[in-house]
Amino acid sequence: MMDASRALLILSSLLLLLMVGATISYDTAWSSPQRHPQIETMEIGGSRAVEDAQHWWLGLGFGLVTILTLVATLLFAARDGQHAKSLSRAVVAGGFMYVAVFVGMMVSYRQYTAGKPMTLGPFAAPTTWMVFGLWAVPMIFVAIYCVNFNAWFAADSETQPEGDPN
Repeated sequence: MMDASRALLILSSLLLLLMVGATISYDTAWSSPQRHPQIETMEIGGSRAVEDAQHWWLGLGFGLVTILTLVATLLFAARDGQHAKSLSRAVVAGGFMYVAVFVGMMVSYRQYTAGKPMTLGPFAAPTTWMVFGLWAVPMIFVAIYCVNFNAWFAADSETQPEGDPN
């Protein structure tokens, strides 16, 4: 079984490789500015949707590895203790939800760049996924830790005899 420090080293290395791959594969990071048709002192950027669609897999991979790294670090707290199994299940369930929302956003962005824009709620579908999904899902992890902190963490430290480092 792989220990946590090796897993995090592998995940961090994978994130670095994805960032280097994205950096090398992009021709330019910016769209060419154009003059605003009515305000001559203002420049406007063009759409990068076509160029970004070519790098969709890099974005998907980077996001998934980032979420996996987050879940792995949260699972450090679940290594020991009498409540480790229930904490692990809660964190993994939150991680699956996070992945599902992220993949939903990425799929809707791919459809958006393919010229099939769709609104979902008040915004374009990818924006709605991001605002109401990606920003809200981390609150699941906060709730997991806040609601069960006394039972999972404080109870374990109170049951250890004083002076016992384990």
